[in-house]
Amino acid sequence: MFIRTSRASRTISSSLSSPREYGSIDDDHLLSARIYRSMSKNRKIFNLFKFIDEIYNILRINNDTKKEIYIRFFDIMAHAGAFFHFIFDNILWMVSTRIISHDFFTRNIESLKYYRYTTSMWRAVFNMIYSVLDLRRLNRKEKEKKFKLLQYSGSGPVGQNKESLDDITEMFDIKFKKRILQLDIFHTGVRCLMLYDVLNLP
Repeated sequence: MFIRTSRASRTISSSLSSPREYGSIDDDHLLSARIYRSMSKNRKIFNLFKFIDEIYNILRINNDTKKEIYIRFFDIMAHAGAFFHFIFDNILWMVSTRIISHDFFTRNIESLKYYRYTTSMWRAVFNMIYSVLDLRRLNRKEKEKKFKLLQYSGSGPVGQNKESLDDITEMFDIKFKKRILQLDIFHTGVRCLMLYDVLNLP
């Protein structure tokens, strides 16, 4: 038993000490090798062509008439910032993997990074304003629902008819949306502070 174990351990140690035969990954001139290393470092591929989603979001918000126009404006501006952020982010990823190897992009790599962080700051600031305004809208809506439910309580137990039951359901939905917005405001605020430091703003 001891002999078998020692043989197995020698086999494992020899396999670990010998160089791996991953020529395709270690070969620098292969496109797949560069993409593999880029994915293992920062997984930027998950943001590839994500700016297309932002176009859909802008069109969706523009067609939504349930919210006031000034709230929709800040929401659209936040998604517009995200649109440009993902474009610069995709370009930087393609440059790092040498999918794009034009001299213009390689010479201006620092400028591209600056524009990526700037558009991310743009996205965060407008998203913060939108979230605060939408939270205020939900607070007003919650007060209206509470007042309506108090009127129901004067005529008997709340929830006996379909209208009051729908109002209760909507009340819980408003509370859930408020919690999401509060978390989003906190997260966006932290991101703004980080980007403020990265951009060396006064």
